[in-house]
Amino acid sequence: MPHHHRRSHATGILASLLSVGLLAAACAGDDDEQTSDTTESTANQDPESATTSGDSTTTSSESTTTTLETRGDAQWVDVARNLYERNFALLNQPDPDRVTDLYAETCPCLGPHMDTVEFLASRNEHVEGQAANVLFVRHEGTEDTTGLVELTIEIQANALRRVSADGAVVEEFPEDDSSSCWAFSVRQDGPGGAYRIYSQTSLAATACSGGA
Repeated sequence: MPHHHRRSHATGILASLLSVGLLAAACAGDDDEQTSDTTESTANQDPESATTSGDSTTTSSESTTTTLETRGDAQWVDVARNLYERNFALLNQPDPDRVTDLYAETCPCLGPHMDTVEFLASRNEHVEGQAANVLFVRHEGTEDTTGLVELTIEIQANALRRVSADGAVVEEFPEDDSSSCWAFSVRQDGPGGAYRIYSQTSLAATACSGGA
């Protein structure tokens, strides 16, 4: 039936996105969190001013703090973390009207992320846990005419739970022991000067292995 087909499609998207920690930072079964950054740098800081920073995260359902070292210039580490935190917030408090605050209307990734947020919202469910840890960020360049910033980002997915309105755990997604590498095109044209995602592409792990 059409309804069942859409449901299966949506749950498949949810599982695949959660498996890479994108919907967090942000697409099987029937078918979190807000991060506070201990880094003192901001997105406007001189990118040469720092090379590593720690990460402290608190979930909405329970307190979970993770401290780790992220390789990369502090300015772009902050930007990368913010992308994944906002991505996670879309799952933790699903609101389809806010998806384009993070994903540009022209981004090929918009559709799967919108489908996932709509799916969660329609079932009155949400995701709990912790946004993906950002392990490495490299600024590849900024396009003068468009303002698009190219970033290479390595992440590691954390354990996540899909939870119903009554607090019951519908499905669990375990922590991923391995990391994944992604290429992002972003531009600072979102609400409050936040960056929005114009493209995201999976890369070979070696693309993130060269260091900052």
